[in-house]
Amino acid sequence: MLTRALVPVLGACAAIGTTAGAAHAAYPTNSFSVSYGQTYTKGSVTWYNRSLNVSGSDKAQPGECRSTQAFSYAGDGTLLDSSSGDDGWVCVAPGGSATSNGYSFTISANVPGGASYVVVELLGSSYSAPYEQYLTQTTVYHP
Repeated sequence: MLTRALVPVLGACAAIGTTAGAAHAAYPTNSFSVSYGQTYTKGSVTWYNRSLNVSGSDKAQPGECRSTQAFSYAGDGTLLDSSSGDDGWVCVAPGGSATSNGYSFTISANVPGGASYVVVELLGSSYSAPYEQYLTQTTVYHP
């Protein structure tokens, strides 16, 4: 009799343990938006233990090109990693319509606890001379 009474209790405990173990905390995420004239890069940074993901979109106006670059930093200001600067590259021919393009990339933050902050830059050029130059930036801090 004791065995029959104990089996349902053990089964209930196992189910509770499974449910609690399956619940994972979401990774922290911050939004950002950087504008330059009528163009922008906007999106979010998702923080992982030793990397981070930057995703969003760039917008360019006629005659312009835009892209996004990001740099991860440790708490002491040491540069950990950077993206290529080709992410979200969008160009609009003169006379065209404003266009946006999405991006998503992961950069390393290979220190205990990951990056403390990331600098997100909007890069740009003219349509006729598509070489990237720095336009503006924002700093996003780990929550």
